[in-house]
Amino acid sequence: MLDDDGSEIFHRFYVCFAAIRKMWSMWCRPIFGVDGCFMKCTLKGQLLAAVGRDANNGMYPMAWAVVDIENEDNWVWFLEKLKVDFNLQEGQGFTIISDRQKGLLNAVERELPYVEHRMCARHIYGNLKKIFPHQGDMKKLFWQVAESYTTKEYEANLELVKSYDMRVYEAMMEKNPKNCSLAFFTPTSSCVDVHNNISESFNNAIDPARYMPMVEMLETIRRRTMVRIDMRKTKADKDLSRVPPRIKEMIALEQKRLKFCKVIPGSDGRNEVRESGTSYSVNITMKTCACRRWEMSGVP
Repeated sequence: MLDDDGSEIFHRFYVCFAAIRKMWSMWCRPIFGVDGCFMKCTLKGQLLAAVGRDANNGMYPMAWAVVDIENEDNWVWFLEKLKVDFNLQEGQGFTIISDRQKGLLNAVERELPYVEHRMCARHIYGNLKKIFPHQGDMKKLFWQVAESYTTKEYEANLELVKSYDMRVYEAMMEKNPKNCSLAFFTPTSSCVDVHNNISESFNNAIDPARYMPMVEMLETIRRRTMVRIDMRKTKADKDLSRVPPRIKEMIALEQKRLKFCKVIPGSDGRNEVRESGTSYSVNITMKTCACRRWEMSGVP
């Protein structure tokens, strides 16, 4: 980039490796978070990153870039690079999680108009907590709304918020909680995350590198990414089961709850499951349940 006096100055730099592109497309969930963080060296700027989820729902760094400032123009440039490298097209069949940074919102709408865009519920709750710092039960009620799987469950949990404190309810509605509630998301990503914590984890993991000069920082991030991916691959190779460890934990927890369920078998894989006086339609063949938890998570 040329400065006003015609001299060349640094503008931005993008990093994505062929092996990461290939493995993400083959083995990772079609969901990723994007976020930016400050560089802490003498070269002031921002580090943008896209972080996906592997089959174990763990962190999978996809791409990162150094830019001068976090604005719409730089986010558009970064998303353009991601579209090409990961074949995102117009966003069909993919999910992105981000905060409410205006430039990023505009960039996503412009570059990935058909992507499912989930707003980070943790950021929304953080803003509510600043307004109502002493509302002890607000956290539980908010996350019940965000983690509602059906519209009926969502509406019932909103009514609990309204009964708790009308001011909290009105402030929550101003943030449009539909943008961060599972009830309004599709199951294509097989991921029930309503927050972008995994991007925050990536920022924390590379925090020491952010104090280094740019080239050293980029090399440190590259090496840490290589080590992490290799470590998880080695661990996966030793696990001979059909499902990853975290998913096994989820299934084990569900198995403990089976004692509260009664199954009434039906035809063609369709069954009625009764739990605590409520009936759910479960289709074993289609791998769906009326509660939407199976198709949203991909875990029975």
